Amino acid sequence: MPHPYPELARTVLLHPAIDNHAHPLLTEANRDAFPFEGLVSEASGKAADDIGNTLIFHHATARLAELYGLPPYAHASSPESIAATSGDEIPPEIVPGTVSGSTWDALKKYRADIPYEELNARVMKACHLETLLLDDGLAGVETLCMAREAHDSFTRSSCKRIVRVEAVAQDILAGLFVDLSSLDMQDVTLDPFCETWLSRTYADLQSAGSDEAVVGFKSVVAYRTGLDVVPLSPIWRDWIKTALAPKRSAEKTVGLPEADEYLVPALRAWMKAQRANVMEAKSGGGQASFRIQDKAVNDLLVGIAMIISELFSKPVQFHTGLGDSDLRLARASPAHLQPLLDAHPNTRVVLLHGSYPYTRDAGILAALYPNVYLDFGEVFAFISAEGQRAVIREMLEMAPWSKIMWSTDGHWWPESFYLGSLLAREALLDVLTSSIRSSRLPVPAAIELAKNALFHTANKAYNLGLATPEGF
Repeated sequence: MPHPYPELARTVLLHPAIDNHAHPLLTEANRDAFPFEGLVSEASGKAADDIGNTLIFHHATARLAELYGLPPYAHASSPESIAATSGDEIPPEIVPGTVSGSTWDALKKYRADIPYEELNARVMKACHLETLLLDDGLAGVETLCMAREAHDSFTRSSCKRIVRVEAVAQDILAGLFVDLSSLDMQDVTLDPFCETWLSRTYADLQSAGSDEAVVGFKSVVAYRTGLDVVPLSPIWRDWIKTALAPKRSAEKTVGLPEADEYLVPALRAWMKAQRANVMEAKSGGGQASFRIQDKAVNDLLVGIAMIISELFSKPVQFHTGLGDSDLRLARASPAHLQPLLDAHPNTRVVLLHGSYPYTRDAGILAALYPNVYLDFGEVFAFISAEGQRAVIREMLEMAPWSKIMWSTDGHWWPESFYLGSLLAREALLDVLTSSIRSSRLPVPAAIELAKNALFHTANKAYNLGLATPEGF
């Protein structure tokens, strides 16, 4: 049946979209590196046993069966029978052969038999992507995933990079300790070491800020110590301007800001613990691993990122809301960010993942702070269809549509991009159609809203400078 508002449907379902938050795809050699069930849940361990008992699992199963040309909850005997069941438009090369077993297992077998390059090309084409903004700081990306440039074949415009702040700082810290591995760690003087680490972190982030391929930064402080970030004091802001911002030799230090009675002692204590960690690993013949998870230190890194973001006019994304079991959900509401937002009115901030289940909190912030934008992504592969529509409705209760933008949070598998695109577009169309029918929204405004959500808001927020797609 034709949609009652065909131009709206065409815009929502087919407009080339800027995916403002995603992660790289796995390489062919690593296509099976992670359980495919991660497509619909971040549950792990014994909790993953219950993934099959969720609404989104069955919804995703049905939609992927359509994509592959498999009738849901049925066995396929041949490409011909599948085409007869599902429609002649299903490409025969996407249906390699006979399948038996459970529906989810059937999907996994089908995709395993499709040549990887073909799987990626066909699935990603169905997403109607203008460009991808790729966060490559996710653990495993460097060794398991395709290069950013390789994703350009799936998009109309070249893909860009989002730099993860904590990953940069961790890599630099690990490198510094490797450089000192021949020394007795007890001889490492803490203050110069701390300053060198901060200086190199600042320099790397500054370099990223000047890189045209980088369009923003991202913080996962919600996973580490929570979003209740304490803004930098004037003492630290002044020190950063004098000690870190000027280009100088990495070996030259000026001393930590002794006037600060909170952060400096905390930084010293944390670095002392890192030194002990390295010494313990070294004594056992191993190598230390680093995860920055100390409130004072994490807050300091966020403060540095906010300063650099403003300097280069590139947004900072914050993970907000749902995540895996590492995340402290009670401290993942974006409402905790208010002091930081007040302290940095000229730094653009993007609240990721619709902040679910704190979507209303995020909508209020997007309405009241001119520098706050609200992303609605990730939820479209992780919560039920009803929940997806509720997120969009709650987001639009207060957030201006000039402040909302879409993403998939696609990662590892092309199907994560597909579900993130298809389900988001369908949910958005349903919500807008309902608003039109109830006389709350005129059709032209609904079309404008969709164009902003899928393209214009992100194009402006990230200074992408992309031309409006022809025909839209």
